[in-house]
Amino acid sequence: MNDGEFGSLIGQLLLLITAAHVFGWLLTRLQQPRVIGEIFAGVLLGPSILGHFAPMISAAIFSTAGGGSSTNHDVILSFLYNPGLLLLMFVSGAETKGVFGSGDRREIAWLGIVGTGLPFLLVIAGYWWLPLGVLSGPTSPRISVVLVVGIAVSVTSIPVISRILHDLGILHTRFSRLVLGVAMVEDIALWVILAIATALAKSSTVPRLDIVRHVFATLAYFAIGLRIAPAVLTRLSRVRWNVLASVSPIGYVVVVLFAYAGLAAALDVSIVFAAFLAGFGIVANAPHLSDALDSLRKLSFAVFIPIYFAVVGYRLDLSKTFSFSLLAVFFVAACSVKLLTVSLGARLGGFGWRDAANLAMATNARGGPGIVLASVAYDAGIINAAFYTTLVLVAVLTSQAAGAWLRYVLRSGWPLLSPICISLLISWPAISPLAQANQSGTQPKSPHVAPPPSGTHVGHIVIVVGENTNGSDAERGCPWLDALGAKYAMATRYYANTHPSIGNYFAITTGQVVTNDNGRTPLTSPVSVDNVVRKLLAARKTWKAYAEDVPSVGYVGGDRGKFATRHVPLPYMTDVQNSTAQRKNIVPFSQFAADLTSNNLPNYAFVTPNLCNDAHDCPITTFDNWLRTNIAPLLTNSQFLHDGVLVVTWDESGNDNTNGGGRVQFILAGPTVKTAYQSTTFYQHESLCRMSLEGLGVTTLPAACAAAPAMSEFFMTAPPPERPAQRNSRGGP
Repeated sequence: MNDGEFGSLIGQLLLLITAAHVFGWLLTRLQQPRVIGEIFAGVLLGPSILGHFAPMISAAIFSTAGGGSSTNHDVILSFLYNPGLLLLMFVSGAETKGVFGSGDRREIAWLGIVGTGLPFLLVIAGYWWLPLGVLSGPTSPRISVVLVVGIAVSVTSIPVISRILHDLGILHTRFSRLVLGVAMVEDIALWVILAIATALAKSSTVPRLDIVRHVFATLAYFAIGLRIAPAVLTRLSRVRWNVLASVSPIGYVVVVLFAYAGLAAALDVSIVFAAFLAGFGIVANAPHLSDALDSLRKLSFAVFIPIYFAVVGYRLDLSKTFSFSLLAVFFVAACSVKLLTVSLGARLGGFGWRDAANLAMATNARGGPGIVLASVAYDAGIINAAFYTTLVLVAVLTSQAAGAWLRYVLRSGWPLLSPICISLLISWPAISPLAQANQSGTQPKSPHVAPPPSGTHVGHIVIVVGENTNGSDAERGCPWLDALGAKYAMATRYYANTHPSIGNYFAITTGQVVTNDNGRTPLTSPVSVDNVVRKLLAARKTWKAYAEDVPSVGYVGGDRGKFATRHVPLPYMTDVQNSTAQRKNIVPFSQFAADLTSNNLPNYAFVTPNLCNDAHDCPITTFDNWLRTNIAPLLTNSQFLHDGVLVVTWDESGNDNTNGGGRVQFILAGPTVKTAYQSTTFYQHESLCRMSLEGLGVTTLPAACAAAPAMSEFFMTAPPPERPAQRNSRGGP
């Protein structure tokens, strides 16, 4: 490739990336899925619009300079398209590590058998009555056509629905795990059937041995990827001779992804599934690879994934024969069958009608697989041009409808899965309240709770959060903090909720893990769920977020220097962003000393050190010394000594996944806190959320905060705590 060809290719990529981001942003402003905008950007620049209405401009942009072949550009665009698809599936696998948990097998089975199997069988049953001649290619056997129609009615798009769930911030939820679990299982079966259909189109007999080998290889790959590979990766990433994992964590993560994909290609297994399993397997190492995963995630969603969806749109040629009547009939028929059967499967699986509707709308998104199906079937001569165009448009329209529906449900404050349904479906006892809220995909309505015991009432609470440290390490490496806990109170069984950081900060302030995407900023991803700011304002309480190195008062942007926006959760809340007065409560940490001196502390203070002082980028002794210098004066302040409580904890552990985020240190201090007290009760961040609000007299709490274990045992005049429920051998609830 000469300089002219390379420059031409760079220009094309510039157009694709810019258009994808611009139209993605426009669609989000219209409350539509970003992914639809990215696909439309490709359609706009491709043969369907620009190539059709302005062919000379299209030729000038997308032909090669320097006399090279345009085939070279097609090959390179395909090369960039595939990494985007792989990275999207890798991120999806990493964020949905519980997809095939034993507690979901029954529900996935019902959804898959009834929601996917029944539509396919209904189409097969109509073999002699369906007007397949209107759809078929010139020489295709009737059986191949009916198989393709059955797949088209039944298929669910993993890449598109993954992107929609990610953009909505619910990819970590049980709702998403169910949807992707069903999509994974059904796509395995449907792609095998597509292989049979294309084989029949080429010959009169099915190469049975090849099909059996393909099915066996796929199932074996899945079994190993789900059961064996994660444990192997966990050990491999921590052995001393694995220099790559320690020297270049990002390189190690990419090597693992490519290894999965390469092995899958050698076994003739879909690399889409391989990438998903790579994310699933490597996430077991998330605590010490979290920064690498975050960096790769940010790069993927900034460059490669938008390119993937833009190229999907670019490859479409809607100028082929188009039949509106065919589109209307097939769209209505396919969607009706899919929605009804998935709803029936959900009901048989124990879900309510509203839950069933949400699951049906999500699994109705056909997206990428629908487009791939159309392309493969058309190229094989199984379907004609009119049906090809219909399948492509149905794939886009159903994906848009799924995203719009889920966004509407979330904006309306409705749960994607009702908490009552979740509690009935989970097979293990005493599931934590936060897990119920997280797995539902949104928050339940805030229940009213009884007023707290009088001894737990405080006038001022200050919460300080450190970063990424195991409880045992903090207890050995923070002498000042450890001495504070020995003097006052500590929780010895306090666990973070998730990995990486951001979900834990939301658990403290909203009672649910809103997202596990550390790349989200307040401006790009405002949080509208119920939260501590909303409850404090309703109770006429004051609040401030003291953030070290924050660029300015009221800042709601991204990271700057040592300031990490993901460690300051309150600016994400729409209650803050939509009010000029509330945004003024986001202040630099230097304001903390001034407020302390003037006895002007707010009722609720959330304190965030910078990336060094919180032990994220520096040794934990740095955090301990910072506390001694900046927080110790609080303990002798007259306002604090009257009715204050100090809480010091950590967002997540360094390399422990127990109960989601591992055990972390938790210290309380204040005039009403018991002295020399150690609790053995199990707590997570939602209990801190409950205690911080109840202590201030707030009686209506957000999401899972209301049902979380109360922390009244730490206070002098509180009644003795209830005996905790028996917990499992891993220390979980």
